[in-house]
Amino acid sequence: MSLIILGFLSFYFTKTFLCADELKRQNDILQVAKISLETFRSINTNLIINLEKSILEEPYENLNSMDALISNIGPTLKSYRKASGVLSTFIGLDNGENIVSDESIVFYLMKMEKFLSPKTLNYLILL
Repeated sequence: MSLIILGFLSFYFTKTFLCADELKRQNDILQVAKISLETFRSINTNLIINLEKSILEEPYENLNSMDALISNIGPTLKSYRKASGVLSTFIGLDNGENIVSDESIVFYLMKMEKFLSPKTLNYLILL
């Protein structure tokens, strides 16, 4: 009889300990994910703000036409893309066109459209 009680108590305490340990492990995973997301967001926000500042430092003559933008801002976009390790950097124009740091990424995304779900495709179009 005492062995049955001892087995039951040991099962109960082991189960309680394992549940508490798993709950702590899942909480730690969520905390790491939260910190990673916040870091990712702050780095990208700072990147965009610094890119905006460097573009706005250009004189108005370098920004007043599409050709001027391509010749003057294109190298800046390319250097930001390489330095920050992002897939692409671009500026959206009023007429709906983009000035892209690397044309190959546009062709890559166009080829990938058939492999992506409609939800992901909408996200890529809004990039």
